[in-house]
Amino acid sequence: MKKSTLHILGCSGGSGDNLFTTSFRLGDTILIDCGTGLGTLSAEAMLKIDHVFLTHSHQDHIALLPLFLERIYLARTQPVTLYARAETLAALKQHVFNWQIYPDFSELPLFEQQENPLVHFQELAEHEAIEIDGWHITGVPMDHTVPGLSYILARAGIRTAFTGDTRSLRHLAEAGPLDILICELSYPDHLEELAHISGHMTPSMLKRDLALFSPLPELWISHLKPQYAPELRRVIEPLLHTGRGMLLESGKRYTLARH
Repeated sequence: MKKSTLHILGCSGGSGDNLFTTSFRLGDTILIDCGTGLGTLSAEAMLKIDHVFLTHSHQDHIALLPLFLERIYLARTQPVTLYARAETLAALKQHVFNWQIYPDFSELPLFEQQENPLVHFQELAEHEAIEIDGWHITGVPMDHTVPGLSYILARAGIRTAFTGDTRSLRHLAEAGPLDILICELSYPDHLEELAHISGHMTPSMLKRDLALFSPLPELWISHLKPQYAPELRRVIEPLLHTGRGMLLESGKRYTLARH
């Protein structure tokens, strides 16, 4: 079996200074979130994406979804499936694919294929699991300011979780042992009130919730807010050292395996 590779197209909590917001590519065919990092893919690579999983509806996680669909529209011969909670799909239909901001690609048929639209919206419920290309992907409740899903990605005995945006890891800790935890970290401790209100993590909140896991998974950190990144890197370094962790970098490819 080929190695399971996660390509980090973008993992920043903000923009500017050549930073890109959240978008991960799993192998060649699966995309998790559609932040501005998606724009770093070639058109050829975009055409290979068959499945898109969204954590939630916030702009930094869906920014390039309409442009991605437009870019591949005339070249696709099969629909792209978009997975998310019902609330996320409804928000997209109401506020983005509403024929005012952007066309509704779930209504536009594939070129010369009137029976199939470009995109198929598929609701994914909490704790629902699906099988795709050898991956077992499960949606887990996410504690944010809007309804969303964290995802557990399992293949060849390796279980990797991506929190999306969250202020609590409780649901993932209750979902069983993990090998790798990709966790957001947005604000320093002195902004914990803001972090809680906006549905994000601080170092102290992260350390608190990691105590819920047994054994402790390898910790990969994403979503640093750029203005606080130097402080967060400095504070989180001891925790990463003890938890066999690292800070993710946009453009890098990582192997999902036990280390």
